[in-house]
Amino acid sequence: MNIKRKLTELRQWQEEAYRYRYDASERHQCQCCGEVFAGNFCPACGQPASKGKVTWNSVREGVMDIWGLGSRSLPFTIWQLMSRPGHLIADYISGKRQVSFPPVKMLVIIALMVYLISNILLGGGNTSTPAEQAPITDGQSRIDFYYSNFINWISGHYDWISFIFLSSMIFPTWVMFKYSPRCGGHNLPQGFFIQVFNSVQLLLLFLLICILFDLISIADNNYIDMITFALLIIFMLFRTYRQLFGYSVWGTVWRLTFTIVSGFTLFLASVAILFCIITIWLREWEFLIHYAGSILTLYGGLTAVTLAAGYYFNRLSLRRQNQA
Repeated sequence: MNIKRKLTELRQWQEEAYRYRYDASERHQCQCCGEVFAGNFCPACGQPASKGKVTWNSVREGVMDIWGLGSRSLPFTIWQLMSRPGHLIADYISGKRQVSFPPVKMLVIIALMVYLISNILLGGGNTSTPAEQAPITDGQSRIDFYYSNFINWISGHYDWISFIFLSSMIFPTWVMFKYSPRCGGHNLPQGFFIQVFNSVQLLLLFLLICILFDLISIADNNYIDMITFALLIIFMLFRTYRQLFGYSVWGTVWRLTFTIVSGFTLFLASVAILFCIITIWLREWEFLIHYAGSILTLYGGLTAVTLAAGYYFNRLSLRRQNQA
């Protein structure tokens, strides 16, 4: 077996956009409005040419559509997302909406499936053990109570923390990859859908870890599963961003590093804003001045510095490429 040839064929398949069958010579009569046409859809009412009289196949399609197993099927999109994620996302944000199952709907369905499998079928044997809410103790201030419970929640739900973290990467991704060879000039709404697709991959990775760790009985070791999960997220982002934006290995690595660091500091700054709101609500002015406000200033400043440095190096790299 020629491994190099097989890898070349795989790469060509990944980069090739999905193509729909279209036969201009085949004529159809729309069962809805009676229009005679050629193609896949009626130009008068939009009904697909494949839709005819109601049969048992119509019953099957109606049931399957509830779970996204009809047209633009959910399993097919998941297969594309795991095998050629960057190219699928590039197709979608460039305007080829029909190549994918609706991403936000897909995220909701996958999140529900992951919850049911990890917490019901696996008996809660996921990679993190949900922490119980700590009761308030004597001498403990209300802000300490909220803070301790927030830390407990993070320790038991870092899969969802990672999901929120991806949302904080929308703006850094736009700053660091806006001049990329592929998808150059992408905007923030497109960045939103990029992170939605990434979030679906994240949940699927989390489900995979849940199943594997449950089988080999190491689900209670939070350090192992936390490190494994973090490494898988970094690999997932690197693979997706390289396919999506078309930079070299090194070009993707250093830009993604700036994106992750600034996204992380932006996430921490958002948490600090949340605690500033809580301290104002609780009227804990001393905590607001000495802790929450200082933390917000620190991480807000780090985010600005990291993004500014990344933008500068990105422009410098672009200038060198134009001069070469």
